[in-house]
Amino acid sequence: MFRVDACEPPGAVPADAPTPPVKRGAVLPLQPLMAAVTLGAVATMAVDTAHDPDVFWHLKTGQWIWAQRAVPRSDPLSWTAPGRKWIAHEWLTEAIYASLHRAFGWAGISVLSAVVIVTGWMLVRATCLRFGAGPIAATTATLLAAVSSLHTWGTRPQMLSLMFTAFFAWLLVGAVTRRPNQLAFAVPTMLLWANLHGGYIFGIAMLWACTVTIGGEYLLRRLAFGRRMLAWRTAAGPDASLLKAVSGTTFAATAVTLVNPNGIEGFTYPFSYLGKNASTKYVVEWFAPDFSHVQYWPFALTAGLFAFAIVRYRRTVPLHSLSIGLPFAFLAFQSVRNISQFAIIAAPVLALVFTRNNVRRATTQPGDLRATAIVCAMVGAALCVASAPKLTASANTRSQAAEFPSAAAKRLASMQNVKVFNQYDWGGYLLYAVPDLKVFIDGRPDMYGDEFVDRYMSTWWLKPGWKQRLADDGVNTVVANPGARLILELRKDTSWEQIYADPVAVILRHR
Repeated sequence: MFRVDACEPPGAVPADAPTPPVKRGAVLPLQPLMAAVTLGAVATMAVDTAHDPDVFWHLKTGQWIWAQRAVPRSDPLSWTAPGRKWIAHEWLTEAIYASLHRAFGWAGISVLSAVVIVTGWMLVRATCLRFGAGPIAATTATLLAAVSSLHTWGTRPQMLSLMFTAFFAWLLVGAVTRRPNQLAFAVPTMLLWANLHGGYIFGIAMLWACTVTIGGEYLLRRLAFGRRMLAWRTAAGPDASLLKAVSGTTFAATAVTLVNPNGIEGFTYPFSYLGKNASTKYVVEWFAPDFSHVQYWPFALTAGLFAFAIVRYRRTVPLHSLSIGLPFAFLAFQSVRNISQFAIIAAPVLALVFTRNNVRRATTQPGDLRATAIVCAMVGAALCVASAPKLTASANTRSQAAEFPSAAAKRLASMQNVKVFNQYDWGGYLLYAVPDLKVFIDGRPDMYGDEFVDRYMSTWWLKPGWKQRLADDGVNTVVANPGARLILELRKDTSWEQIYADPVAVILRHR
């Protein structure tokens, strides 16, 4: 994915052939036009109200950080796991969320998330251009990749990992095709990333994959048997300056991830999601994609075209492009959550499929950049005006009330001595809507631990002994949706009484 000379499809004009003259009036406007199309399409999809189930406990954590002037080391939010050790790896994002919410309400968080998403995909498009694609091919590949990951977007810290993954891909392409020294930007970026979201591990993986592959190819090309092994390759191999830049950056970027409030435990935290655990067992975003659902069809198309491109252009696509793309493809098929990272890595390779074999990309002129900046600024201003109704306080209130127990939360706020058993995806909202309430569980299965979450799910699914577990845990209040099996069963029990109900939520209280 990282070489322009490796990305010209068969039949392209040779690099030493004179470039045909370009008519400025006919060709140059294409660049700003396609940039504006990308910006407008991605922004339209990205701007939304704040209704992700996790955004609420992230906000609550950020408020706690500002109030205590400290990063939490143990759980301050639940009544079931008080004091339990917690690696708050997103602490900096949560502090930013709290500041934005205090200043601008939910609009601040929504705008930040949309800007981060748009920036990420504009970087993907820029990477496609660096990879050798023309404006139309770059835009087509970017939008296909974006749509394939659309279902993973939201107002949550994970979007920062989307943007930084795109930034690292852009840096690596630039380093290989132009100036290796620009990789120096990866080190301070990694320091920031490691304190914003645990997805920084994707950046580390990209760097190490490049280092190992580039280093291996560099050594093989200097050995007789290695040159014979690589005889099928037509792309030029890496040089010593590139290997030095990539390897040095990799070691430095890995080292700075230790600069976080939790030290080595903060560094190792992302590895806790490997294998079977509560998240992969119960949280939908960690499940493998189910292709019977239409939302995953764009991902299937993206993966199929990616496979076609690496076979069709196998002689020229760089080896380090494959060493990154293939593992990310595996991760995407393992977990829905990883589709966005794969789509970012795959997009430049997809652009090969959409590039006409007999057309070279015209050299970018300074006028292109100026025109692109002006057009994108105009499109951005128009989008701000058009998106304003989605960002109002009333729009967010309506959106949240349709999915979360807004009215029921007010009833809970008036109650005393509440030990609530809450629906899993409502835990964060209840923390936000009822400031003094401690919840049974929220969207932090890693903190609660596998045994605790297994016990919770056994009760939620009414497995044998569920009533006794409620009693043993000291639960005196249950909040869930009206159709939940737990609600339906407790309504039959005369020891529980219904004290509130609406189309969204029901509150039952033990007599």
